[in-house]
Amino acid sequence: MKRYWRTLLITLAALIFIGSFYIKNAVSESSLPQFTFVKESGDDKEIMPVTFAGSFDRAGHFGRSEGLLISNNQIDYNSEQSFVQLFTNGYGNDGEIRELQEKYPSYMRGKWGAASLYEDKDFLVHATIKEEEKSEKKEYSFNISLLDKEKEERTDTKVKILTEKPVLFMGELDVQMVGGMLKVVAVQSLHSYSDVENNEVHIYTIDLSREKIIADELIFKTEQAGSTFINYQKLRETNVRNPNNYFVYEKYELQERTGRNGNKTMDKQGSELMVYNFETGKQQSIPNSKYTGYESFYNDTAIYVIHRKAERLQIETHDINKRQLIKSFEFSIMASQMTEDTKVIIKNSRIYLYSADETYPRKTKQPPGQLIVADLNTGKELYKGQLKAKKGTEMEGILRINYMEIQ
Repeated sequence: MKRYWRTLLITLAALIFIGSFYIKNAVSESSLPQFTFVKESGDDKEIMPVTFAGSFDRAGHFGRSEGLLISNNQIDYNSEQSFVQLFTNGYGNDGEIRELQEKYPSYMRGKWGAASLYEDKDFLVHATIKEEEKSEKKEYSFNISLLDKEKEERTDTKVKILTEKPVLFMGELDVQMVGGMLKVVAVQSLHSYSDVENNEVHIYTIDLSREKIIADELIFKTEQAGSTFINYQKLRETNVRNPNNYFVYEKYELQERTGRNGNKTMDKQGSELMVYNFETGKQQSIPNSKYTGYESFYNDTAIYVIHRKAERLQIETHDINKRQLIKSFEFSIMASQMTEDTKVIIKNSRIYLYSADETYPRKTKQPPGQLIVADLNTGKELYKGQLKAKKGTEMEGILRINYMEIQ
């Protein structure tokens, strides 16, 4: 009898918890500002692929931050969603990964990381680097899974990676197929005797039919001369899993300085954009790109270099083959003390530009955030609007957008 009472009490407790959860949701839904984009010009359909994730911090309520998601120009607060929705809608769950999971659920089970994927009309490839367990020293291997779309056949291959020196960590940066060979760009983190990471970037060529690495090319390594360091940063691809004949990264110089209080700082002195060609195995720099380090993008034909200027944002298009600047556009952005308040994504032949002023504490009311969607080839604005709370739902507080994604 006691066993049944225990089961009954657990069931009642669960019902009370779930009931209070949904009551809280109903209360939260009616009391929180309902943010939506209000069009100033253009076509509303241009913002339908855009998803934002962030939070609303209520003024006067320390620690009262409500997580939120804006998709299809509709807002959902975390407190209004079920446990399942919170898990599946998490903004760390990449849109490209979700798309493949829906299309190839069996093949994509347990596969994450867009940088590990390659897809063309015939094949879908996932290549990831795994650290071997129970080894005295750290050893690594490629775990490769290839899906033949037409035959609906999957082939799994494991290839051991031979390293000349001890490696603390290895990770994949890009995966491509060139001439029937798999190309994997990988970073190796080595022991460092300074505050700067000691990295090497390798291009591995893998013959899948022989299950063997047939080439290992070093294209970059961290350099140090006194207090000067040379390091790298990969640029973002407009669509990371699509075929791309190039790998583009920034090669930059850091100067170590010691302040009056003895604290050491790293100041960026200069940089250049480097382009590696998978077919030829050659790499060249892009002249006169004046790269500023702000987030930039590339695809199989062009590099899009982004410069921020006070209340303007400039996007330069550099032709990869010609290695020259071919066009440049400027857009107005919200003034802010923090560069992270401006978010840019280049995808689907569009420029998506969101800017806001999320400075806190504030002396004045927070102005609405601004979203611009423009044609990548012409620079023409296809949509411009402001992110505002619907009338009657306004509330004092700070809206913060932490993440933007394009479906």
